[in-house]
Amino acid sequence: KHDALHPDARLRTRLAQPAPQANYHAGLRYFERGQPAIALLHEERAVSLQPDLTPARRALAYIAGSLGDWPRAEREL
Repeated sequence: KHDALHPDARLRTRLAQPAPQANYHAGLRYFERGQPAIALLHEERAVSLQPDLTPARRALAYIAGSLGDWPRAEREL
């Protein structure tokens, strides 16, 4: 068993941390480019990876509202 192939939990956590932020920012970019459905997917992913990422949750609510999904938007706030 090679340690390099089986990183410990702390290393996995550190490596995974940028993923929620990356999804959040990607969602914002897609929304700005007029692709709210794709933006919504990225914000959903960001929130699923880090539920306390408030900016992503707010963006998710805003994007859901822009798509007419008001119950979803309300749930996210």
